[in-house]
Amino acid sequence: MILQRLFRFSSLIRSAVSVHLRRETLVLQQVQANLERELFKLKQMYGKADMNTFPDFKFEDPKFEVLDKPQS
Repeated sequence: MILQRLFRFSSLIRSAVSVHLRRETLVLQQVQANLERELFKLKQMYGKADMNTFPDFKFEDPKFEVLDKPQS
């Protein structure tokens, strides 16, 4: 009697773990698909640049006009 209950309980636990692992696998697959989709969108928006490096920005110093101060 106790062995039968123990067997049923272990079977129940095994099936619950199996369902949980299947759900986790599906969630991970969905996350991976979303990540790939978003990376594809970024590559389309910003060109085929390497997404693993920070872009190089080159700024030129502004050129100012020199104005004489009016004498008061």
